[in-house]
Amino acid sequence: MNLYLATALMLFGVGVHFLSVLASLEDEGQVFTPWGYLKLHPYRAALMVCASFILLLIVNEMNQLTQITAVLIGYTCQDANDRLRQRANSRMNSLMEKSP
Repeated sequence: MNLYLATALMLFGVGVHFLSVLASLEDEGQVFTPWGYLKLHPYRAALMVCASFILLLIVNEMNQLTQITAVLIGYTCQDANDRLRQRANSRMNSLMEKSP
């Protein structure tokens, strides 16, 4: 598969997840513009795009890269990061509450 097309599709998946994050924040009453959110979290956004691209290259080397795989890589890398960060934050909060 053409890596330029795969990268574009992966970035589309990242964008879809980004919009879902903005929608969930809107449901909670926090309204951000896309640029405002990126200004608040520039390193998180850059890290997830880099992680998505690394996974894209790994899947390409295994000759398993298709259009849908590229889109799902972008979406799931973002989602996995959000879930892991939430679990780590809740674990740290529970540890902080237990400490004397």
